[in-house]
This record gives sequence, C-alpha cells and structure tokens, in this order.
Amino acid sequence: MSSEIKSSRPWALVTGGAKRLGAAIVRQLHERDLNVMIHCLGSVEPAADLARQLDAVRPGSPVVLQA
Repeated sequence: MSSEIKSSRPWALVTGGAKRLGAAIVRQLHERDLNVMIHCLGSVEPAADLARQLDAVRPGSPVVLQA
C-alpha cells in the first residue's frame, strides 16, 4: 500500500516520538514549523494523542507511523 503526503513544509521523522524525550523532540520540531512523523511501536495511544494536539495547532502537520 502506498500513500503520498504533500506539503510545502519539510518533514521530520522521530522514532520513539510518542512519549518522554521523543515527544519533547516532536513538539520542538513542530514549533519550529516542521511537519512531524511520530513513529511508535506499542505507544499508539500516546502517539495519537500527541498528533491530535499538534493537528489542532496546524492541521495536517502530524502523522503517526506504527512499525
């Protein structure tokens, strides 16, 4: 399956970005006007919560990736 994400802003991928230090990094990058890909393994709910918070600030800017 393939999906395409279009944006004029650069993207940052943060592995382990759902909680603690990773979430802080995600927030900092987002505040610096980057879109963010929040990678998680088992922390799907915290990642989704963080993405909802960031999406409220700038719609379409976060994506959650589980692998």
